[in-house]
Amino acid sequence: MKTIMAVLLIVMTALLLSAPTQAQEGGYGYSYSEPRFQEWQSETELRAWLKQDLTDEREYQVDVYDCENFAMDLALSAAQDGYYIGLRATLFNKQWHMDNFAVVSNHVYKINPQNDYCVKWEVLD
Repeated sequence: MKTIMAVLLIVMTALLLSAPTQAQEGGYGYSYSEPRFQEWQSETELRAWLKQDLTDEREYQVDVYDCENFAMDLALSAAQDGYYIGLRATLFNKQWHMDNFAVVSNHVYKINPQNDYCVKWEVLD
């Protein structure tokens, strides 16, 4: 399971970083130099975005649609709206769990994508 989670994190990061961007000549291309994500301006903005996002309304199904599906869908939904929400895998009671995080200013917020619970987790710098 640990290997699967590590591979999922690598694949998700690659997908988010290589998403198509509008090229100057009107076509689509891939670019790592163009800024892709806007920054969260405040905790209020993050919480408002989470409230309008519908990922948490999806049905939990054991081993079919569970924590990693919720987390990946929340990250993809944020990316579609121009924001970055990261993925976080943790080992708890010998079981892996996946949730999300977002950086607002110099604070990291931990997000449970199944219920939009959001808490200030770490301070950067």
